[in-house]
Amino acid sequence: MDGWTFHAELVTKTFGEFRANDEISLEVRPGEVGGLLGPNGAGKTTLVKQIIGLLKPTSGGLRLGPYDLVEDPAAARQLRSYSMMMRSLDALRD
Repeated sequence: MDGWTFHAELVTKTFGEFRANDEISLEVRPGEVGGLLGPNGAGKTTLVKQIIGLLKPTSGGLRLGPYDLVEDPAAARQLRSYSMMMRSLDALRD
């Protein structure tokens, strides 16, 4: 996968009238590390689920190198690794 760039172009995801993601665009080039920061409910998990092919964007595009992850979600699922970690910060208080 050397040389592949990840592109998100105007990615929007709606659930009824609610916009979980609203025209998000970003690029992560080879050798870079990207991160998503924001409060609970900001749409971080929704965006990740779209990137890895678990949800289809309402509009916009997602590409990893030569793969269109919206038109070919099977490619996204083959290229991904996803592990959710739920940890309460309350356990760290003491």
